[in-house]
Amino acid sequence: MGNKKSSENSQKPFEVQIGVRLSASIKELLKEVPQDVHPIKKQIYKEALSRLNQQDKEQIMIYIKCNQNTVISQVLYNEIKIQMMDGPYNYKSDFNSQQQPTKSWYVNFSDKNLFGFYHTPLFAQDEVQCCQFPLLPYIKQYIQAYSKQEEGYFPVTRVGMNSYPILVLNCQYLCYVDLLKKNKNYPYGIYGNNFEKLKKEDVNEFFSFPKLEETKNLINLICMSALSIFSQKGQSREYTEAEIVYTFETVYRAFYSAVQESKSNNQNVYVVINTGNWGSGAFGNNLVFTVLVQLAAAHLAKVNCLNYYPFDDQGKYGYQEGYKLFQIFIKQMQQNQVELSLQFQLNFIQFCINQKFTWGSSNGF
Repeated sequence: MGNKKSSENSQKPFEVQIGVRLSASIKELLKEVPQDVHPIKKQIYKEALSRLNQQDKEQIMIYIKCNQNTVISQVLYNEIKIQMMDGPYNYKSDFNSQQQPTKSWYVNFSDKNLFGFYHTPLFAQDEVQCCQFPLLPYIKQYIQAYSKQEEGYFPVTRVGMNSYPILVLNCQYLCYVDLLKKNKNYPYGIYGNNFEKLKKEDVNEFFSFPKLEETKNLINLICMSALSIFSQKGQSREYTEAEIVYTFETVYRAFYSAVQESKSNNQNVYVVINTGNWGSGAFGNNLVFTVLVQLAAAHLAKVNCLNYYPFDDQGKYGYQEGYKLFQIFIKQMQQNQVELSLQFQLNFIQFCINQKFTWGSSNGF
């Protein structure tokens, strides 16, 4: 990424400062080899990356670390499309009825240490994406090396109660992962801690490596870190106002930055964000709460379409309950004729406090 750094500035039509940006070709990234990779994951990365030819390696990837000076837009956006999807992410092209140019994003349920567990047998959403997009560990390694000479780029998405969502653009989708498959040897599949049981000779039962022309869409990721139950001393209690504010501002900052980046050259771009049960697995957040926050933040950030992937029945229930609360809140705002975003945000925080959401528990994934 060397000399291709910049800071988002007044060149943007919206004149907002998203954060610091670095770009590099895949060829450059491959020089920074991740260390201590888990042996099964190393096997998967190697097989997936072997699909790249010399022309593919000229592709530029972009890393943007969002700052905290996020501008709150002044007027609410009332045309967001929200829909529940089936299964895990499918990374297919998103289309809209207006035939506008479309920019799609997928939320990475990041730990505060970005892409931080490829050396372990863990296999939750972040680790799954590192196999689907095996250049992610390389970009982390590259950024770490670059950060030694330039402050502000280090790949962390949270410091204390301050969030720094990270956008990664133009990710090559190089590996299919079958998260739903189960058999007699793997009755619970390979997700989460079950990955630890996966044997080298069984990798091809769950992972496949398509030709690049079959996965020619470049994928854009939104990496954001939720607070975790580990900082709550394992106690089930209500969310504090500070925790609610952190969660809302984190999601809003991430979604808003993705929208601004998408529209940087064309304000008519239709922005699609794909998300799911963010922060509700190992981190122990209340699923209904995180659904509600994502819906409200997408509304305020002027996302055109939000696709929610609940993954399982528990996720579907959480989504449905969160969506009901979102509709109740929107109805209240309409009745009170709230049109300005600041009022929306303040009212939303109070609405969440009134729900008395409580922390859950970590599922170990």
